[in-house]
Amino acid sequence: MSYPAELPLPGARWCRYYVKPIGMTLRPPDYARGITPDMVIPIALNRHYTGTRAPAHPTPSFPFGNCYHWINNEITVRISVPKHGVEHAY
Repeated sequence: MSYPAELPLPGARWCRYYVKPIGMTLRPPDYARGITPDMVIPIALNRHYTGTRAPAHPTPSFPFGNCYHWINNEITVRISVPKHGVEHAY
């Protein structure tokens, strides 16, 4: 998950979050939006990407190989808020 689109309000049943999914392949082209298959950032330990972008090294390390962060790709998901509310402790 990237960040909340809204904060969970008291009594709200749902909260929306923005999510940036991870792909296991190069992305499909979307030429109408100016997106080409090489518009990805490999995630270490990915050894299959031969483009010019250096792999991202997340902490802690990403548990899967052969994965890519697709640039300019975001979806919105709706998460159910528990009846007892949300604890915002970090």
